[in-house]
Amino acid sequence: MQAILMTMNYLSQSLIYSFLEYAPTPPHIWQELNFLYKYVENIEQLKTPVKLISSNKKSETTTIEDCYKRIALISLADPYHLPFGAIWEIYEQVKDLTELTILGKFKDVNDPNGVFVINLNHDKGPIPYIKFNLANAASHHRLLVTDKLVIKIQNYKEQLKKDSTISSGLVFSDYHAEN
Repeated sequence: MQAILMTMNYLSQSLIYSFLEYAPTPPHIWQELNFLYKYVENIEQLKTPVKLISSNKKSETTTIEDCYKRIALISLADPYHLPFGAIWEIYEQVKDLTELTILGKFKDVNDPNGVFVINLNHDKGPIPYIKFNLANAASHHRLLVTDKLVIKIQNYKEQLKKDSTISSGLVFSDYHAEN
């Protein structure tokens, strides 16, 4: 599992560098990420804790599912319209917020707000549920539900409006936007 996690981490770095360069996503990045996720899902190891060893000799423990959700979330942050370097901050921030999201089998939803569809057979990241043609739904589609994360972010924004500090450890850069 460690090799798969390290591969997914490497692919996430490639994705981030394309965002930083305002370049298209490199071909096959999502195809590889989706394939690895599907493989680990098939062997029922998505929630198994795995140690990720980084180049600075620090290690962190995560799961394949959380790693994949983290990558999906940064791709949804509209990375090509962020100030240079902000994607790294978002990548670090969502590491501790993936638990507020659910990634599961495709199903019809009543409220599509904050819900995204991932096609594990394609070389593409998540798309909004409302843009997905329900007639194409199949067993290789997954739903990423972010409603609890959206509520948490809205609460952070409200707290910032009130007293401009957040005690949760969330850090904003100098180019933190007001809206």
